[in-house]
Amino acid sequence: AVMPLDLGKAHAAMEKARHLTQDALDDVRQSVASLRTVPGEGLPLDERVNVLLKNFESLPFQTDLIVAGDVRRLSPQAELTVYRAIQEGLNNACKHGNPTQVCAQLDFTMREIVRVVIEDNGVGTDAPGTGFGLLGLSERIKLLDGRMVVKTKKDHGFRLELEIPG
Repeated sequence: AVMPLDLGKAHAAMEKARHLTQDALDDVRQSVASLRTVPGEGLPLDERVNVLLKNFESLPFQTDLIVAGDVRRLSPQAELTVYRAIQEGLNNACKHGNPTQVCAQLDFTMREIVRVVIEDNGVGTDAPGTGFGLLGLSERIKLLDGRMVVKTKKDHGFRLELEIPG
């Protein structure tokens, strides 16, 4: 619309739009890269989860990790999904749950499956949200041919259960 009236102004607007688009694309690339990396790469999964739990020590709830069976290496995608699931459970507890305790469980007792449970004793809800965190987690789990179940009830906390091949 500006081009026929002021060619110089139109070019300046296009150049500004190009720079803004490039900056936004750089931000998206950085966000995606951070979602694909896990702090503590190289550590066993239970140790990485313990580091994650320590990040929540300053909050007014207790965090625990229970590990059943012998910790084994999973595919990088499965390990990232487990880590992000626990992170999502902790973040949801912080934002919505008002718990006094959050427990993460890693169960390696099944031969071909790792079972993960993140449970809090917070306020719960009768209508679990459909936020981007749980939606993204559900998509990751489907890509791994796993399953995810959300259990929550008002005044009875929140429980996230995953089973992932590995």
